[in-house]
Amino acid sequence: MVALGATWNGITVPFFFQRGERLNCKTYLDELLPFYKMEGDRLFGHQNWGFQQDGASCHTDKSVQKWRKKNFKFFISKDKWPPNSPELNPLDYSIWNSISNNVAYYKVKTVNDLRREIEKATKKIDANYVRDTISVFLRRVRSVEKHNGELIIDEHC
Repeated sequence: MVALGATWNGITVPFFFQRGERLNCKTYLDELLPFYKMEGDRLFGHQNWGFQQDGASCHTDKSVQKWRKKNFKFFISKDKWPPNSPELNPLDYSIWNSISNNVAYYKVKTVNDLRREIEKATKKIDANYVRDTISVFLRRVRSVEKHNGELIIDEHC
């Protein structure tokens, strides 16, 4: 399993879970949030920045909310996002597809090969592409509201 973050200043390096490791409150709190904090600081330097997540159960856990409130200047509380919002996540609605298109699957024979290919593919993602993808975010939010949370069918992207 792999995780990634997308920002106006670029994407994070991929975070690879250990084989068999699952995302739960403990791994999210102990591994993934510190990774995102470190990568956000790398991408934004001394600028203020916030962290968006959806309403998945490991994201809404009290200990996770407390950690986020303490460590991220701009905190979006758990009641502001739907439980599952792929239509509102630039990674889900665009960037992962672009990464997948850049993976040379014919070279993949092992898990380590796949990891290397994902790392190479993320480096090929153009910063302007990421910005364009993030730029449609507000229109997507409005569209989801307009359609009472229904799936968006390419009406604005």
